[in-house]
Amino acid sequence: MSSNDPPAVPAHISIYDGEKVQDAINRGMTLRPCPKAIEHFRETPLCARYLNNETYTISHPASSFPRNSGEDTFFSMTLNSSTTIRHCVLVFDKSTMDEIIFMASVGRDCNGHPDFAHGGFLCTLMDEVMGYCIGYNSGKSCVTAKLEVAFKRPFKTPGVAVARARVARREGRKWWVTGEILDAEEKIVIQGDALFIEAVPKL
Repeated sequence: MSSNDPPAVPAHISIYDGEKVQDAINRGMTLRPCPKAIEHFRETPLCARYLNNETYTISHPASSFPRNSGEDTFFSMTLNSSTTIRHCVLVFDKSTMDEIIFMASVGRDCNGHPDFAHGGFLCTLMDEVMGYCIGYNSGKSCVTAKLEVAFKRPFKTPGVAVARARVARREGRKWWVTGEILDAEEKIVIQGDALFIEAVPKL
């Protein structure tokens, strides 16, 4: 395979073609989530409350689809497997975008200590949901300038993680975001605050 070839699509991804995904993203479309993912998350009461609320929109995270640009390969390739992030969905109120929810079914290959997710992985998940929050609210490309977290309790694997993020304030190109990750028992695993900066377009 040459460096110009598109990335290989994992065997368990068959819903979307990479170019069609990119086209949908460019047009601001919602990506239809896998029915198996919805069924899986509905088994967790916290997730079911969001998924069954008709005011919320349910979408598949765009970052979990391989694209020809090579963008988002950490989520679309490295973490996209039956033993890492097995299923994931985004949930949000499209009319307000007050809060973005990222649900992830986390497998044991995200472990640090035996049976517990690595702290770095949880930080990655926190950064991801915050990135979606900023992206939906700003409509622009933004980068993480600072992320501060506080670990509250271990996250047991395999298990369902519910990451939530909301905009705290904005000043010009600077966006402050706050968020947390809960486990299936609805206990806070990690809390975080971040600063994102709108990227300056190249002339």
